[in-house]
Amino acid sequence: MVDEDEACRFCGRYVLEVDGWAESIQPYHQMRASWDANASYFWGLFHLGCIRNFPERDTFRREAAAWVSTVEDVVRIRGGDGEWREVPRRGLGYTEMVARLPSGVVYESPRFNEWAFVEEAGPVHFFDMDRAAKLGRGERLRGSDGGQSALLTDDPRADVSRMDLVELLDFLDVRDLYQEMLDTLEPKYRYLSSGRNRFGLVLDYSLSCIQAYPPDLAAFFGQYLSDYRPKRLEDA
Repeated sequence: MVDEDEACRFCGRYVLEVDGWAESIQPYHQMRASWDANASYFWGLFHLGCIRNFPERDTFRREAAAWVSTVEDVVRIRGGDGEWREVPRRGLGYTEMVARLPSGVVYESPRFNEWAFVEEAGPVHFFDMDRAAKLGRGERLRGSDGGQSALLTDDPRADVSRMDLVELLDFLDVRDLYQEMLDTLEPKYRYLSSGRNRFGLVLDYSLSCIQAYPPDLAAFFGQYLSDYRPKRLEDA
């Protein structure tokens, strides 16, 4: 049984985080979970593929777009007592919609050289100027390879220090969820350290893969940034 804190909020299976393939939203963010009768806000771990295959992905996409494109608004949520209440909700502030593409919608920050892309299929991606410019030039982008920590298991026999990525995914019983990444996105995995605490085995690791963005997004940035005037902090 996968502990709830390490489980995908959609499929319930283990999530080994890797930027662009399996990610998380922190609990202090306020993306409304209007599709879930048992939760007011969505947060936690998820496989991006699970969002794309979610039966209510259209609802997820609408809530994701509202979350990234507002500064602050008021939402109605049902409290633990069953009563509906209006509460303030902070958004991410990408308030300028600059493109509606077949693959999704692009929003721009009014203060910074940053963009949010909400896929038509649901997931959200963020770009700073450097990544957007590289994508616009047709370059392949790789996700962050910063260190991550994962609570794996309480099995005392596991020696994760000797496992490569495929062996690790087999150990976690999620290789099928990551197979396309293994086959096409050139993952780079590095074991950093491991140890045990009162909850179980903790793995520190580095893992990145190529980011698979749709061609129309790359074409948009290539054209849009050709005459884009970068914002300056002193003007914000």
